[in-house]
This record gives sequence, C-alpha cells and structure tokens, in this order.
Amino acid sequence: MAVRDPEDVSGYLATLLSFYRTYHDHKETMAWAGLALYTIVAVQLPRAMSFIQSDSLYLKSIVTILFAIVSVVMFLYIRIQFKLRKRSADYMAAIQSYYSNRNWLLNIENSDQSQFEVQRRSKRTDGLVHHKLPKYLIDAADETARFPDTTLKNLERCCYSLLWIITFIILAVMGKDIFLEITNRINCGFTT
Repeated sequence: MAVRDPEDVSGYLATLLSFYRTYHDHKETMAWAGLALYTIVAVQLPRAMSFIQSDSLYLKSIVTILFAIVSVVMFLYIRIQFKLRKRSADYMAAIQSYYSNRNWLLNIENSDQSQFEVQRRSKRTDGLVHHKLPKYLIDAADETARFPDTTLKNLERCCYSLLWIITFIILAVMGKDIFLEITNRINCGFTT
C-alpha cells in the first residue's frame, strides 16, 4: 500500500469537512421545511373540509383518516432528516479532530496503512450517508455517536412537539365536524 502524503490527507479531510457541513445544514433545513409545508397544508384542510357537502360524512371521514396517515409519514420523514443530520455531525466531529491534529498528520507515514482503506459503510451508519470513507473516520464517527447531542435533541423535540400539536388541533377541528354530523343524523333519526 502506498504511503500517504500529509498534504493530500489534509486536503481530503478539508474537502470532507466542507461536504458534511453542507450536508448537515441541508438535512436540518429539510426537516424544518417539511414541518413548514405540513403546517401550511394542515391549516388549510379544515377550511377545505367546510366545502365538502354536509351530507358526505363518508368523504369527511376518509379525509380525516388520510390526514392522520400523512401526519405519521411526515413524522417519519422529519425523524429521518434529523437522524441524517446527527450522523453528519458525527462525521464532522471525527474529521475535525483528525484535521486539527497536526501531530497525527505529520506522522501519517508511520501510521497503520490499513486505516486508509476505503470502507463502504459501517454498521453504525445504517447506509444513510452515501459516502465512502476511510476506516479511521468511520471508527471515530462511531465513537462520537456514543455521546448525546443535547442541542439536536432539543431541536428534534421542538419540531416533533410542533408537528403533533398542529396534528391534534387539526384532527380535533375535523373530528368535531364529523362528530356534529353524526349527532345531527342521530337526532334527526329520533325526531322523525
């Protein structure tokens, strides 16, 4: 195996760090954009339900069930985006630790060359980050992943809370209309 040049490795690490910074920001943006789009559509749904004929209880029930299913799908989408964001943060921490360690870079010729073999994936990535990395970076990212990211967890909780609050409010409004329709039909049945 060829000996690695410290300048080549340093440039490679700088390129990877730039890539994962962009990827990290993109994943967080996608999670919040998903929530924003969901909110815009969800808020309009009760208004759209009012245009459905009052006697089409079946259609209103179907729309409500579909909304609940879309809410779960949106939750899963946001969760995946935050999971990808966390993994990219782990890679950034690993890359930064090696990139800033000048002693490691200067002694790179003496290091175990098997660490530079490109790995397709590790067990920890679950195949979520589509980038081939050397073993030393995957191992360092796996080590970093063991430490919780409290900022990320708080952002995730905030996002999930907003999603479920919006969902329950919209379902309550839509369910109220369905409930009133059912009670109206029951009352009409007793009066005739």
